[in-house]
Parts: sequence; C-alpha cells; structure tokens
Amino acid sequence: MQNKKGLITIPRIISGSARKLRLEFPRGCDVRPTADNVKEALFNIISPLVPGAVVLDLFAGTGSLGIEALSRGAARAVFADSDPSCCTTVGRNLEKARLSANALVIQGSSPSILSRIPDGPFDILFLDPPYGRKLIEKTMDNIRYGDIIKEKTLIAAEHHAREVPSLNLPGCRLIDRRNYGEVTLSFYIIDAPDAD
Repeated sequence: MQNKKGLITIPRIISGSARKLRLEFPRGCDVRPTADNVKEALFNIISPLVPGAVVLDLFAGTGSLGIEALSRGAARAVFADSDPSCCTTVGRNLEKARLSANALVIQGSSPSILSRIPDGPFDILFLDPPYGRKLIEKTMDNIRYGDIIKEKTLIAAEHHAREVPSLNLPGCRLIDRRNYGEVTLSFYIIDAPDAD
C-alpha cells in the first residue's frame, strides 16, 4: 500500500502473539490495507470484545484485521475475499503468524458469498471493502440474522470519510463513529433479530 508520500508501507500485527509480524501484500491487486494507526485505534475501541470471539473478516485483503484479532485472543476467524491471490496471501500470512489452526479462508464475492460462510453467527464482523462502491450497504442488506449475525454482534466498518453508509438492516444501530483523516470507522451493534 502507498502512503501519502508514495512510499510502500507493509501492514503489521500490532499486538498479541504475532506482534510486529510484517504481513505479505498481494502484488497487482486492488488492496488497501487498514493503516496501522487506524487499526490500532479500532482495536483499542473493541479490545474487551476480542478475547474468545468468533470473527468474520469480509473483503479480507491481506487478512490484517482478522489476524490482528486472532493475535489478540479471538477464538476463530473466517476470512473472505473475491480475489484468489488475496486468499492465497491471507493463508500465507496466517501461516507466518502461526494462527492457521484457528482460521478458515474462503474465496467469493460479497454479497453472494454470505450464504456459504460457515462458523456463524459471528461476534465481530469486519467490513473494509474498496471505497466508492457502496459495498457496505450492499453487504449489510444481505446479512441474515442467525447465519452471520446474532444479538450483540458488533460490526466494524471502515469507509472513506465522505462515504457514510446508509443502512437497511433491521435491529442494527450505529453506536460510534470515529474519523481519522480521510478514513472513518463506523461501529454498529445488532440489538434484535430481523423481524422477517
């Protein structure tokens, strides 16, 4: 990923069992890993929920968010991405972190992949899609209670500051929103099942 000066920066694991591990980056892919300062802020906010959690990292890219969660004590993580090379990279990063035993990587596009993701419902859902395509809304419109989410599931979504998601997910409530320059983190909680 390139920083504002055009230099390549490699995402790393910030804390836990894989602390300081530099993650592999899939070359030639449209991947924008979460910047370390944003990721650190994200995990400072959600840290009490991570130990023992079952996590879904959608639009996984390098796997940075899900691997960070595993490194900090999450019980299990599922990683999903539409790009096969990203899925291969996530697998390699999990091996380097020695966290493969508690993880599953699946390839497929959201929202169609949502119907075949195992191990749900999840305690924490990371949504970090490419900017400017309304993929947060499209994904959340297709999330179904019981398969992916349950009461008290936390959804952490990263998006461009100018691109505030509008949601149509019953029982989903915005609980916090933090801005970090051009990046915004939005946090949602599931209060009740889908009334359908």
